[in-house]
Amino acid sequence: MTIEWLSVLLLGLALGFKHATEPDHVVAISTISSGTEKLSKAARIGTMWGIGHTATLLVLGMVLLALKLELSAGFMTASEALVGVMIILLGTYNVVKFRSKKVHAHVHQHQDSRAPHLHFHDHSKQETHSHSHQEPSYLKAGLIGVVHGIAGSGLMVILVMDTTETLMQAMTYILAFGGGTVIGMTGFSMLISAPFLFLNSRGFNLKKRGHLAINFASIFFGMFYTYQVIAG
Repeated sequence: MTIEWLSVLLLGLALGFKHATEPDHVVAISTISSGTEKLSKAARIGTMWGIGHTATLLVLGMVLLALKLELSAGFMTASEALVGVMIILLGTYNVVKFRSKKVHAHVHQHQDSRAPHLHFHDHSKQETHSHSHQEPSYLKAGLIGVVHGIAGSGLMVILVMDTTETLMQAMTYILAFGGGTVIGMTGFSMLISAPFLFLNSRGFNLKKRGHLAINFASIFFGMFYTYQVIAG
């Protein structure tokens, strides 16, 4: 590998890692990873985000470069606004879902019929009543990455055009950039989840409250982010 190729690879990797730390990326993935039950699950969420983000950048980036096209300023603004709306919806969905967990529907056998009943539970107290709740959606994390990838594809093409000379170099750069985002987001997803898991294991029971607080914060961040994008 020549010095030129190595420099393209290392630059892409470093900038990709830095790209993963952008506030809208961290806030979006926090809405899922902060509610995980294990550190390994948080890591997989971050990895899936990175894969979705990288795949989108690679496909759109290579198509645009091959056809020598550029995305319009209007499209780039609309896609960035979509990121803000997505963050608002993610936070709102998780808040509503959290509140609804206190009510559970169960079906009981009554002689010759089966009747559903609603049960109200106080999850702040220890109970013997156990429930199997849905695992965090890795597909959702991947789709979040896709939306971020669409929003960043226009700037990526501009950056690649200024950095590389051939399509092969461009592909190498985008893949290296994507590798950096995968590493960065996997690490940050674990970093977000770790404090809540640690405190919860010590009996502080802050994980659910922390997850709720993060989602409320994400709603306000999404509103602010969308306003900034639209206002220009």
